[in-house]
Amino acid sequence: MMNKISKKYLIAALCIIIALAIIIIKNYHNQRDPNAIYAKMAKDAGVVKKNISVDGYNISYYERINRCERTLMLLHGISGNKNDFLKMASYIPQNINIILPDLAGHGENEKLPTIDYGISAQAKLINKFLSQKGIDSIIIGGNSMGGHIALSFALRFPEKTKKLILINSAGISVKGNHAYSGYNKKIESKAEMIEALKYGYYSPPISTDREIEMMISDFNRNREFIFNSVIPAIKNDTDYDLLPKINELKMPVLILWGRYDRVITLDVARVFKEKLQNSYLVTINNSAHCPQNESPEEISIQILSFINDDYK
Repeated sequence: MMNKISKKYLIAALCIIIALAIIIIKNYHNQRDPNAIYAKMAKDAGVVKKNISVDGYNISYYERINRCERTLMLLHGISGNKNDFLKMASYIPQNINIILPDLAGHGENEKLPTIDYGISAQAKLINKFLSQKGIDSIIIGGNSMGGHIALSFALRFPEKTKKLILINSAGISVKGNHAYSGYNKKIESKAEMIEALKYGYYSPPISTDREIEMMISDFNRNREFIFNSVIPAIKNDTDYDLLPKINELKMPVLILWGRYDRVITLDVARVFKEKLQNSYLVTINNSAHCPQNESPEEISIQILSFINDDYK
């Protein structure tokens, strides 16, 4: 059994992979093929999977564009992918455009040794993606690492950032932020994965042996790349700690936080609220690090209220 410290750091790495398993277990338990599951979820959300080449790098993404004025882009966390926000996106009305991309090195995008996986590089790639699509105004947000990238984007391209949404976000080096830890060891047993589930989610699902084996396999398959390529790039990046800069942001910021997150604790959310001059903090009960999966409808309601300026 993992001790308290190793458990804390391991779960930071596990949460996004587990998030996908949570969706499958809770909402699509009767289906067996993951591709069929995600296709059904995409259909429910009204999004279509597409690909675009940006500077020769192919990016896979979901899109729902209905010629609306408002476009919402949501970025997944480390080791996650564009499927992470599908369930939540199904609650967002059709009069709001949605873009859900795979970040560099994640999902269906290639893991290339020549790519910079640092936060600032990811933000710049998102900017080029949007420019290529002719989008000059965006409501951008993300969970964990995705929030970190969205924060970097807002600081680097404030003229394009209409509003910012941080969901249990990394990005500031303060007490209570344990993001980017873990991945230094494989998951060896069902007991370790079950303990991680208990630690990472407010209400962990009852998982079959097959589902636990799938989670362990996913984690171990991605671990070396994340540990050797992505995490060092993030920690050596100029935008690793954005705490000294975030008071520069003027646009409205919605801070959504799963109350029981022990990966990036609620204390971190309070620092964001204190430093971001035009911000709103909403805590999500019955949720931990990935509230978009544990409480997708409530998250969508809060985001919709924010988009509609109901927080004024």
